[in-house]
Amino acid sequence: MASETEKQRGTRRKADREFVEAAAVPMLVLGTDGTVLVANAPASALLGLPLDGTFFAERFLEEDAAERLALARRSTDGAAERCITLTASHPGQPARVELALGSERIDGSIIVTAREVPPVAEGADHRSLASRYRQLFEHNLAGIYRCDLEGRILDCNDSFAQMLGYPSQRALLESGDPSPYLEPQERETLFRELKKERTKSRIEVCMRKADGTPAWALQNLALIDDGERVFVEGTMFDITARRLAEEQIAYQSNYDALTGLPNPTLLRERLEVALSQAGRLTRHVCVAFLDLDHFKAINDTLSHRVGDQLLQLVAYRLQNCLREYDTVARLGGDEFTVILHHVKSREDAAHIAGKLLASITEPFLLEGREFFMTASMGLAMSGIDGKDAETLLRNADVAMYRAKDAGRNTFEFFGQTSGDHAAERFELENDLRRALQRDELRLHFQPQIDSANGRVLCMEALIRWFHPTRGLVPPNTFIPIAEEVGLIIPIGEWVLEKACTEAAAWRRDRGWDLRVAVNLSPRQFHQKDLPQVIARVLEKTGLPAEFLEIEITESNAMRNPEMAIKMLVDLKAMGLRISIDDFGTGYSSLSYLRRFPIDSLKIDQSFVRDIETNENDAAIVSAVIAMAHKLRLTVIAEGVETESQSEFLRSQQCEQMQGFLFSRPRPVEDLHELMSRQDEKLN
Repeated sequence: MASETEKQRGTRRKADREFVEAAAVPMLVLGTDGTVLVANAPASALLGLPLDGTFFAERFLEEDAAERLALARRSTDGAAERCITLTASHPGQPARVELALGSERIDGSIIVTAREVPPVAEGADHRSLASRYRQLFEHNLAGIYRCDLEGRILDCNDSFAQMLGYPSQRALLESGDPSPYLEPQERETLFRELKKERTKSRIEVCMRKADGTPAWALQNLALIDDGERVFVEGTMFDITARRLAEEQIAYQSNYDALTGLPNPTLLRERLEVALSQAGRLTRHVCVAFLDLDHFKAINDTLSHRVGDQLLQLVAYRLQNCLREYDTVARLGGDEFTVILHHVKSREDAAHIAGKLLASITEPFLLEGREFFMTASMGLAMSGIDGKDAETLLRNADVAMYRAKDAGRNTFEFFGQTSGDHAAERFELENDLRRALQRDELRLHFQPQIDSANGRVLCMEALIRWFHPTRGLVPPNTFIPIAEEVGLIIPIGEWVLEKACTEAAAWRRDRGWDLRVAVNLSPRQFHQKDLPQVIARVLEKTGLPAEFLEIEITESNAMRNPEMAIKMLVDLKAMGLRISIDDFGTGYSSLSYLRRFPIDSLKIDQSFVRDIETNENDAAIVSAVIAMAHKLRLTVIAEGVETESQSEFLRSQQCEQMQGFLFSRPRPVEDLHELMSRQDEKLN
C-alpha cells in the first residue's frame, strides 16, 4: 500500500470523524491493532465504548474476539465472512452485537457498522451471518449500493433507491436505467482514482434521479475484488439541500436580489476579464455609469414598491439594448454600470450610450399609470481614460456627475469636458434651426416590395441632413435634439409636404401608383390639429389620401393608448393607411392593438436580423405574422438583407418586405433607375 504523510493522515482522520459522527446508525473506525480510532454516539452507547478510543477486542467477552476480528478483516470471500457476531461487555449486562466490516483502507483502518442482535429462542442459528448482513444492508438509513466499473447498479438498499427517487430497491433494479452517475466523464475519473487508492472518503458526486433531475450525494467508496470480479461498494448520504443552499448563497454573493443583474463583486470580476481580453485584441473596453434622474421622487411620492418595479423594468430595457457579451450590473439604489466589450472608438460607445438613454425615455406603465424617466450617463474608455478597473469605474462616475451638471438626460465622456460637449450640442442645435432655411434637408426613399412578385408598392420617406461642413449628420444625432427643443414640428411638416409632393409627381409625371410612407414623431402625433395639418398638405399637393401611409412607432402609440385610438380613428376616416412601426420593441397590449384602426404591422429589423440563427427571433416573427393575419392586418418586415431571410419570411406568408436586399434608401433622382429595373424584371 502507498504510504501517507502525517498531514494526509490528519486530514483523512478529520473526514472520517465527520462522516461517522453524522451517521444515524452505530458506526466506528478501527485501526490495524483493533484500536477504536473514531466512534459515534450510537456506537458508544451500544458497545460501552468511551469516545476517546480503546482497544476494541477488550470490550468483548469471547476469548477469541480479537482473533475472529482479525480473520474477518483478512477475509475476501464474500459478505457473510465480513460480518461477525460477538458478545459485548456492555455496562450492566452482556449484549449480542453484529458487526459488518467495510473494506480496508490505505492505512489499514476499516469502517465498521454495528447493530444489536435481538434475543432469539434457544437453538436458533446464530451463524446465519449472510442473512443478518443482508438485513443490516437493507435497513441502513444510509444509502448503500454496489456497482460495476461502468457505474451500473448491481445491488442497493431501499435508502439508496429512495434518494434517487425510486420507491424501492426493486423498482430501481427493475427500471433498466443506466448508471445513475450524471456525468460519465466524472465517474470515469473517480473510478480511475479509486483503482489506485482502493478507497475514497467524503466524495461529493452528482447523481441522476429517476425523473432526470440532479441529486448531490456525499459518498464513501471502496474497490472490492472478490476473486471473480471487481466492483465498487459505496455508502451515500443525500446532500442536495446543502448544495442548493450553497448555490443560493453563491448566487446571492454575485447577483442583485431585486433585478437579477450582476452585483459590484461580479461586475469587477468581469471588468478585469474584459480588460485582459481587450489588451490582446487591441480594442477598447468602455465603462458606463448610469444614474436615473430624480428617481428619489418616485420612492418619496409613490412607494418603494413602485420604485422597485421601475428598477426591474429599467434593468430589463438596458439588457435588451446590449450585445450578448456586454454586461449591465446594478450597484445599488438607482445606479447601474455597463461594460461594453470590443469598442473601436468613442463614436461606437456614443451610439450604444444613445440607445441606452433612449430606452429609458420611453414611458413606463406601472399600476395603470404612465411614468416618464430620464437618466444621466458617464463613460470612460480603457487606454484613454484609464488602464485598470478601479480607475475606469472612478472616472466613469465622475463623468456621470458632469452629465447631470450639463442638464441630465445626456452622457459625457471622462476625457471630454462637459463644457466641450455642451458647446458642441448648442452649436448643432443652432445649425439645425437654420437647416430648413438653408435647404440642407433632403428626403431619401426606400421601397417596400410585394413578397410574391417583387413589385414596389410603397416608398418610405427618410430624412437626411447634409451639413455644409460636417457632412452627412445621422438622424439619430439630430432627431433627438429636434424632438427635445420643438424643431421636430416644422421639420415633420416639411417631410410630410415634401413626401406628398414627390408622390403626386410620380403619379402625374411617371404613372407610378405608389404610396408614400411618412413617420410621425411622438410630438407630431400628439398635436391636436394633426388631422387638419395633413388635410392641408394633401389639398396643397393634390395627393389622394389613400396614397399616403402614416407610420407611428409601437411605443408612441402606447404612450397614451386612449388618445392614440381617437387620433387614429380621425386619421383613418380621412382615408389614410396607417402602420405600426418597429413592432415588437414596445409594450403593446393586445386589447389595445385590436382597437387601433390600423392596416399593417412592421416587424422591427432587430427580430429579422437573426431569424436564420436565432430560434427565439424566428419564433417571434412567425407568431407576429400569425397574430397579424388573425387581426386581418398586412405584415411588413424591415431590415431584410439576405435571400435566406427573404425565403423564411415568404414561407411564413409575410406580404411585404423592406431592406438592403432590395434597395438602400435612395435620393428621389435615383428612383427612375430602380423602377425601370423592376419593370424589366416583371416583364
